Amino acid sequence: MDRHSENAIKINEQLKKHPRVKNVYFPWNEENAGHEAAIKQMKQPGGVISFELQEGGKQEAQAFLNKLQLIKIAVSLGDVETLISHPASMTHAVIPEKERRAMGVTDQLIRLSVGLESWEDIWADIEQALNGWLFEGNGIELFYGSIFFIFGVLIWIVYTKLDKNYKVYCLNSTGDR
Repeated sequence: MDRHSENAIKINEQLKKHPRVKNVYFPWNEENAGHEAAIKQMKQPGGVISFELQEGGKQEAQAFLNKLQLIKIAVSLGDVETLISHPASMTHAVIPEKERRAMGVTDQLIRLSVGLESWEDIWADIEQALNGWLFEGNGIELFYGSIFFIFGVLIWIVYTKLDKNYKVYCLNSTGDR
C-alpha cells in the first residue's frame, strides 16, 4: 500500500495542475469533502483517484481512455497494475442519467486505481492521453481536413488564374505546352 499511496499522491498533484482536468477527488486534497476525516482515520490516502475532464461527454471520456497505452481499462479496481474506468458508461451505466448525476457521477468522471509501476510512466501515459483525446471523435479531423481542402482549392484557383484563359497547362518532357 505504501507504493500505491506514494504514486497516487504524485499523480494527484500532476492531475490538479493539468488544464484538461476540472476536478480531482482524492482523500489528501484539502478542498475535497471528507478531507479532515481522511487525515484523522488514515495513515496514507490509498491509490484511488477520481477526476473529471474539463470538457466533453461520454464520447470524449471514452476517447481519452482509448488513448491510454500502459494503463488498462477495467470495471474492477484494485490491483498491482494501474487500472482505469469510466463509471458513466461502465459501473453506473444502468442508472438513469438524472440519478447518476445527482450521485456525482458525471459523463466526464474518470476513476483511476494507481498501481505499482513507476509514477513517471503512469503520468506519461495519462498526460499523452489527456493531450491527445481532444482530436478523436469530436470533428477536429473534419475541421482540419476542411481547412486543407479549402487551402488546396485556393491554390488551384490562384494557379489557374495566372493564365489569362484560365486554363491549366501540362508540360511535356521538352517543356512545351
